Amino acid sequence: MAIPDYQTAMLPLLRLAADGDEHRFRDSVERLAIEFQLTDDERGEMLPSGTAPLFDNRVGWARTYLKQAGLLQSPKRGVLRITERGRALLATNPTAIGVADLDQYDEFRAFRSRRRDSQQERPPGQQQSAALGLSGVREVMGTVVRNIVGRMDDRQLLSVFGSIRQFKASSPCQASASAYPRREWYPTDRCSRTVDPTK
Repeated sequence: MAIPDYQTAMLPLLRLAADGDEHRFRDSVERLAIEFQLTDDERGEMLPSGTAPLFDNRVGWARTYLKQAGLLQSPKRGVLRITERGRALLATNPTAIGVADLDQYDEFRAFRSRRRDSQQERPPGQQQSAALGLSGVREVMGTVVRNIVGRMDDRQLLSVFGSIRQFKASSPCQASASAYPRREWYPTDRCSRTVDPTK
């Protein structure tokens, strides 16, 4: 079976949450991959940008659209749960859910309007990030990192770990202090706590 588009993933994702329990997004993606009978090659197919698996990205957009329509909620980061509105929609026994179905909800129409405005104002490379929101970007980046690390052998992992330790051992706060000598704040919270701006 071909990798489904994000609209095709909406109904299965909402049904998966129909039990009312909290579901980790990562587990939901894996369960949907099984439901859609995706092959290993299809699961490994990446976006053209190479930043995330194509299927994960499409399920992520399905979740975003369902949340914006008030059918799903995120009680905590990386977790989803169905809402009463979501239950009510499932009670109508839909055969599919798409953007046209979500347009019945005011919140979703407002989201699409904001998204269109945002995309018109931003360069093309920033449009997807703007639509996803900061939490969505964090989730996509987490997926990217997990996939990269998952493909590394032991030697590569040790090399990356060593580089991270070396980077953390350097002093970005001192660099910030020299870059902003007359300001009382620096680019990160960590720096603002560890660098005394009066010195």
